[in-house]
Amino acid sequence: MSLAVWFRALSCVVLFGLLAGCEPGRDQFPPVCPRPVLPAVTGDVAAYRAGATGAHLTDLVYAGRMMGIQGRCKLDPDDKYTLVTTVQFAIELTRGPALKGREADVPVYLAVTQGTRILDKRVIVLRGVFPPNVDRISITTGELEMRLGINPRVSGAAYSILAGFQLTAQQWEAVKAQARQ
Repeated sequence: MSLAVWFRALSCVVLFGLLAGCEPGRDQFPPVCPRPVLPAVTGDVAAYRAGATGAHLTDLVYAGRMMGIQGRCKLDPDDKYTLVTTVQFAIELTRGPALKGREADVPVYLAVTQGTRILDKRVIVLRGVFPPNVDRISITTGELEMRLGINPRVSGAAYSILAGFQLTAQQWEAVKAQARQ
C-alpha cells in the first residue's frame, strides 16, 4: 500500500469519527423545552391618563392584549447542563383617546418559574408607534434568550416561561376589583 493511499484511508477514518460526534447519540431526543404561559391576570392591560380613575373612556391612553408566545430550545454546545431557550412574544395595542402623540411605551415581562418560585424576571419596555389614522397595532419582541440549568433529574419540563404586561399598583387593584365582581 502506498503512503498516499494509506494517508487517505486514515484521513477518512478520522473524518468519519469526527462527524459521528455531530449526530445525536442513539436513542437520544431533542431537549424538552419549558412550558410557555400567558397568565390571564397579566394578559390584558388598560393604561389611563395620570391621576385618572379609569371611569371614563376619554382617560384611556392605550389598551393591550397578549397575543402569543413562542420559542425554541437547545442544549448549550459548551455545557450539557445548560438549556438555551429563545422566546418571542407578541402584543396587540389599541390607541386610546388620551394618548398624546403617536407613541406609547408599554412595560411587559418575561419570567422563568420552577413550580411556584420565580427564578428570573425581566421587564422590557416595548415602544408602540401608531401610523397616521391607525388605532391598533401588533408588536413582537425580538428574540429573548434565557439559560436554564438542567441535569439528569431536572429537564426543561420543570420550568415555565411566563410573559405578560408589567402592571402598576393601580392596574393590579383594577384586576383584583374585576375578579371580585
